[in-house]
Amino acid sequence: MDMNLWNEYKKGKKRYKAASWILCSGSLCMLASSILFICDSYIAGGIFIGIGGVLAITSIPLYFKGNDLRVESVENYNVMKKAKSHTVASLDFGVSDAGVGLALRF
Repeated sequence: MDMNLWNEYKKGKKRYKAASWILCSGSLCMLASSILFICDSYIAGGIFIGIGGVLAITSIPLYFKGNDLRVESVENYNVMKKAKSHTVASLDFGVSDAGVGLALRF
């Protein structure tokens, strides 16, 4: 197995996981801001909704880049695997000293 592909997959998985955690944190901040708005604490609610929005927006590029790295490394691995195990079998008609016959080549 190519270690570069494995490292690329791990890097993508880390980014994907980090983005998921950041997005969850942003969602929790937005939920907390909704609760604070209901309790008439507008300043704290505004702060939490701002933090939640920034976290959610920050997580989007990380999420997509991490997913792209994972998918790309898996595709490259599959291409390498297929290239190594690719054998072509052919059936040929041939003439030899013993006569005429079919030859299976692979």
